[in-house]
Amino acid sequence: MIPRETRAIRDFRMPDVPWKIHDLPGNVTFVFYSTSAAKLMSVCQVAAGTVESTVPREVWKAIIEANPALEEMRPDVEGLLIIHTGESREYFIAPIDVCYNLIKTKPSLSHNEQEEAKDVELVPQSLAPQELSYAD
Repeated sequence: MIPRETRAIRDFRMPDVPWKIHDLPGNVTFVFYSTSAAKLMSVCQVAAGTVESTVPREVWKAIIEANPALEEMRPDVEGLLIIHTGESREYFIAPIDVCYNLIKTKPSLSHNEQEEAKDVELVPQSLAPQELSYAD
């Protein structure tokens, strides 16, 4: 079951690790654990579409130690959502469909660029959540 709730993470702390979330391109990034791939994945929005990369386990462990709220994140159905706005960052634990939908909307593009790109599939169907439903 995919949760409905998006929870803000106040006072997010990035530990001193070689992999930096803040260095990722784009305005929207999310990190989640994929049980089918058996690894931590980050997905970023960039002008050309999406970029996926693997997050090293030791780095994720350090991030969780600095931010215990992330221990509540459920594999496959929730992600650490990072919204980059200028110099500021907002952090959330969000349902995976919310994360993918934000990537698909490409908010960093101008209105004209969004119109030109609206027919481009930014997240391959193999990665996008399929027919999501919520249990009450």
